[in-house]
Amino acid sequence: MKFFSRILLNLILFMAFSGLFPAQFFLGSWTVALVASVILTILEIFIKPILSLLFLPINLLTFGLFNFVINALILELTAWFIGSNFYFSSFGVAFVISLLMSLCNYAISSYFRDQK
Repeated sequence: MKFFSRILLNLILFMAFSGLFPAQFFLGSWTVALVASVILTILEIFIKPILSLLFLPINLLTFGLFNFVINALILELTAWFIGSNFYFSSFGVAFVISLLMSLCNYAISSYFRDQK
């Protein structure tokens, strides 16, 4: 169930951020957002632990802040898989979107964790 809730949350966040940043973040349609959220969730499950282990020394030196760069890399990799219907104007935009997605994911997950 956690897998599907992550997909739904990423779908909602993609739709919201494409509306907030229309010039910097292009999203073709809600079906593209759904496919992108599935791919992002799969990449976060399988690729993110490998990248986190690979960049562990840098992550330790930056006190964990390099995780935001790893998240932006995963977002860019998602955009590469999707193609021209889902892209960011620059890596900086992907970094800002990944930062906002991380904050929203943290806030929503902590809210529902406190409700139990």
